[in-house]
Order: sequence, then structure tokens, then C-alpha cells
Amino acid sequence: VKEILVKYLEESGLKEENTNLHSETYDNKWSMLTDDVNTMCTQYVMGQITEDQWKEFVQDIVDSDDYKAIQAEYKEAKAAVEQK
Repeated sequence: VKEILVKYLEESGLKEENTNLHSETYDNKWSMLTDDVNTMCTQYVMGQITEDQWKEFVQDIVDSDDYKAIQAEYKEAKAAVEQK
């Protein structure tokens, strides 16, 4: 499907930058991260954690090796697409 979509986009002149991007870390771990985000967000809205705790949680994600790997993998994939 990916190959067909990429070929169509190239032939039609349409551009969807994310179509060719892939991050194995995102595929393998992002659902766990979003589950945690949803849980913590609910706790924040319900007043079970403070705003500072919420911000610390978000910062921990941004500082995590998984998040950094996802960013690096997408940048690498984007660079590869732009070289074509």
C-alpha cells in the first residue's frame, strides 16, 4: 500500500510529507506513551495531580530516550525522502 501511495503522490504532484516517514520506536512504544498521557491528563483534570506534576510528567516524556529516538528516526526518514 505504501508503495502504491508513494507512486501516486509522485505521479500526481501531491505531497504528503509524513507518508514516507517511519519510526520503529514510535511504532513499538508510542501507544504505551499515549496511554500514560491519557491517564495523567485525566488525573490532572480531576485534580488528582498538580499542574507542576503534569508539567514534570510531560517534560520527562520529552527528555526520554524513546521520545528522542522517535524524533531522530523521523528526521532521518525525512532527510532520506528529501534526497530523492
